[in-house]
Amino acid sequence: MSGDAAAVLTACDPAFVLEAERGLALSIEARSRVEPREAWRWLAMRIARQPYDLRAHAQRVRLLAETGEGSRLFGALVDLFLVLGDKGRELRGALLALARPALDPDDHAWLQSHLAAGLPRETGLPFALGSVVAHGAYGSGPLVSGQAVAAAPVAEPPAGDPYADDPFYVPPELKA
Repeated sequence: MSGDAAAVLTACDPAFVLEAERGLALSIEARSRVEPREAWRWLAMRIARQPYDLRAHAQRVRLLAETGEGSRLFGALVDLFLVLGDKGRELRGALLALARPALDPDDHAWLQSHLAAGLPRETGLPFALGSVVAHGAYGSGPLVSGQAVAAAPVAEPPAGDPYADDPFYVPPELKA
């Protein structure tokens, strides 16, 4: 059997391999059969469907930490923190410590500041690439502010103008 044929036999859809994984880290066999990118994408989809699957959260965080995907790792940790709220401090702390080398220092500091009390859903969140649980910005704020401006007078067409009914009427003095 050629190398290409063997690769086809060992390559597999992530669902068939990762669904059977029972550890908090992916096994060597699973890693050999599924590309890391496909694995963390599948785990993200699983978490989007089943946000309380803590095993999938742990597998995703560990995989992203090992592959050095710092920005997506932050999103995965935000997902875990949101799902757990103020629960699971030990799990949140252990995975944050494991992820520290791959995380941006500011992202790590932000998560560390929310480790003790947890991350309530109404917390204003920074941008978290790859997060599947966060639903964007929470809260409210003024989008536009400024002064009220008086409306310009509306030009009326002169009497007898054939274009008087035209909704796009432009007075002759304004035509260029």
